[in-house]
Amino acid sequence: MRKMGHSPREKLLIIHADDLGLSQSQNKATIQSMTEGIVNSASLMMPCRYAYEAIDMLKDHPELDIGLHLTLTCEWSEYKWGALSPASEVPSLLNEEGHMHPDCLTFLENAHPEEVEIEMRAQIQSCIRAGIMPSHLDSHMSCIFKGRPEYLVSYLKVGKEFGIPAMVRPEVLKSASNNLPHLFKDLEVGDLLTVDHVYIASEKQYELKGMNWIYSNLLKNLQPGINVLLIHPAFDDDEMKRITSGHRYWNAAWRQADYDFFMSQKSKNALHQYNIKLITWKEINEIKNSNKNTRSSTGI
Repeated sequence: MRKMGHSPREKLLIIHADDLGLSQSQNKATIQSMTEGIVNSASLMMPCRYAYEAIDMLKDHPELDIGLHLTLTCEWSEYKWGALSPASEVPSLLNEEGHMHPDCLTFLENAHPEEVEIEMRAQIQSCIRAGIMPSHLDSHMSCIFKGRPEYLVSYLKVGKEFGIPAMVRPEVLKSASNNLPHLFKDLEVGDLLTVDHVYIASEKQYELKGMNWIYSNLLKNLQPGINVLLIHPAFDDDEMKRITSGHRYWNAAWRQADYDFFMSQKSKNALHQYNIKLITWKEINEIKNSNKNTRSSTGI
């Protein structure tokens, strides 16, 4: 799908904050980075302790673009969560303590596709009941994209069911649908919304160059098309230090650096300097629906 109502040479960018609801620190930093900085999208983790605090904070900002960070793993050693579904319905998603698995590999080794779909649907319904209609879906730690194609099918299926765009890269969708076309036969793959490029700072870049260089270089060299930059703004405070204890990357200092850059005047100037247009999932979905209605009315 490429008839988006924009020039194919335009550099469109969604600066997307993952992990809203993870902590009070994450909530405050994310919303500040959206209302005072240049971050223009975020997604909620509904199984996390502070998801409803984030939702309450968002009541004052109905204009913000908020999606759902479908969460099927829990990577922290001292901060745990389980499924929103009854444990008896999704036992393969949980360890012996009733917590979600700590990484994608363990998740992939254990999670039954039908139970993954049950939990994804439960998280979407919980978000909607709480008053947030997600502008899009995405995947915590990208586990949905790394394993069995049935996970991807369910992800796209529930997105279609609820009328919510599910973020997916074209190469991921093409590879899975070409290899196992029978699984995707009911999904109208050609009409699914795909993004051209997804970026996230790497551990090696962080060690060698630091966030300031990473993001400055990324904006300078941004490619035309629909680009998504995944970040994790939070504060380097006691709460985030406890949560991320033992993690060398995506820890409290990493998240503070994300916040600092996208709150800076330097980041704002870069958008103008490199002719980058910010676009939200809401806007993309509106264009998509408009194009679909136009094709339908003209018989195209």
